[in-house]
Amino acid sequence: MFLPFLPHLIALAGAAALTGLEDIQPHTGHPVYITALVYAALPVLGLMLGHLPSVVGGPRGASGLSRRRILLLGFWFWGLSLTNLPQNLATLGWPSWMAREASIWALLLNFWIADGLALHPYAPWKPALWRAQAGQLAASLRLPLPLVLLSALAMGFHPLADWSGLLPDYLEPLVFLSLMLLTASMLMPWLVRVCWGLKPLHSERADAVVRAELAANGVRVADVLSWPDYISGVATAGVIGLFPRLRFLLMSNSLAQHLEEDELRAVTAHEAAHLRYHHLWYLLGSILGFLLLVQTALTLLFWFTRLSGDGFPLWVNVALELAALLLFLRFGMGYVSRAFERQADGNACRSVGLEPFRRAIYKVAHLNGIPVARDNWHHYGIDRRVEYLRGAEGQPETLPEHDRQVRRVKLALLVLLGAGILSQGVLFASDVQLWLAERALAHRADRIVEPQRKDLNLLNFMASRAMDAGNNLEARRYLNLILMVTPDDPVTLNNLAWIMVTDQNPPREDLEEGLRLAQMAILGSESAYIWDTLAEAHHRLGHVEQARQAAQRALVLAREGSGAGEAPLEYYQRRARELSGQDAGGKPGD
Repeated sequence: MFLPFLPHLIALAGAAALTGLEDIQPHTGHPVYITALVYAALPVLGLMLGHLPSVVGGPRGASGLSRRRILLLGFWFWGLSLTNLPQNLATLGWPSWMAREASIWALLLNFWIADGLALHPYAPWKPALWRAQAGQLAASLRLPLPLVLLSALAMGFHPLADWSGLLPDYLEPLVFLSLMLLTASMLMPWLVRVCWGLKPLHSERADAVVRAELAANGVRVADVLSWPDYISGVATAGVIGLFPRLRFLLMSNSLAQHLEEDELRAVTAHEAAHLRYHHLWYLLGSILGFLLLVQTALTLLFWFTRLSGDGFPLWVNVALELAALLLFLRFGMGYVSRAFERQADGNACRSVGLEPFRRAIYKVAHLNGIPVARDNWHHYGIDRRVEYLRGAEGQPETLPEHDRQVRRVKLALLVLLGAGILSQGVLFASDVQLWLAERALAHRADRIVEPQRKDLNLLNFMASRAMDAGNNLEARRYLNLILMVTPDDPVTLNNLAWIMVTDQNPPREDLEEGLRLAQMAILGSESAYIWDTLAEAHHRLGHVEQARQAAQRALVLAREGSGAGEAPLEYYQRRARELSGQDAGGKPGD
């Protein structure tokens, strides 16, 4: 049942990854009109893909990952990466507490429109077709609308979920994600009902048969409703929702109309097995676990490339994530889905027998134009499914053995989910992230020999960290690099002067250089903390009167509120007394 939403789930996960893989340097957005043009150009890409012939783009069905949709996802992610659209959207004046979430949802909205345009060809130069084309577009947009609305609710709730002080840092993402999944599982079935305009089955007979078979299988649903043929274009059945009172069984009216009673029971027994064996829970958990592992791997790759070099372009990271996700869906989830579907087929065969089930699925194939010999990534072919069940009739152990195999698959999926949660908890613990960030920043800063103005933020940050850690040698290097770009910056001159005159047993040359730097700093800024540095330099050089006068000047400026820094007034009062008596003092923060 999650197949109609799969492309949009991939787009949502990719958008979140793009907004999370920000460079170390802050991004400066393009002008608003450039961002708007790029944003509008991406749906045009969908319009172009909609005109590809089926031999190139594949079928135009609105459920699942067709070749057309894979092309759209690939080109869409590539366009986002090359244009830095996620970061540019986040700089459009949103409040800081919701900028990232607003950018993610704006990107999902963009893909939603692009995907709708990609599913059908549109000829704007033929007014006679406008009404039909508008109906096609509306149907294409209506199918994933529940996910789009649910994502908007999630994006709005995320900035408000402040667990600060209540939970450890590494638990906050897990708790938030668990609450969001719980909320989504309760809201999604009702959003589907409203957005798709679901109604009861036309046939009261079919409704009664479906409900009776569900009861015979020991499963409950909130209601039995008709699958919207006019939206998806397929005659099928499915279940949506994780909790008995909040889930529905959906069946196309066209399918119910063509099935005999025993065939209808067979289809219902198949769908009931997905609920009876909790397949939906395991599918959701496996996707979640894999996404968490992919995010962990990409984050590690991001930091590793920063530690070892300049790193890959952003589009490479996104391409790797998209490729990993598609491979997992095609082979990993394909294997799991086929195992679950085969177990559901076995349940239908046990409930009503092979012949009614065989007739039912052949009718499904006929109504939807599915070749009975063709497999797809999440189902075995119709012929293959029937042959397996026919063989199981002569070998009674076949179906129980497959049930045991499914239990092993479920255990593996639980391990996958646990590994994803554990990796996120370890990686995003605050001390681990801080360690990675500091190592990456230090590596980049250490490679700077001829600094540019774009390097100033990084160098100032590293100089501040080195000074806080008491690593004067590193601090002096970073401050000297800053002065190569801004030689008259008073804060940098002051900081370097203070380090030189307060270092352990500094040579006289350093004291004299520190005095000179402090005097230059005062020319650029008449601040209390700089006069205090000058006082300390005179004091260390034995200039008693000059030290006293500089300390008094610092006190006067501090009383006036001119550049006192983080130090209180009492500090400057104490310094003036100490240097008048030639006692040593400390240094205020600047």
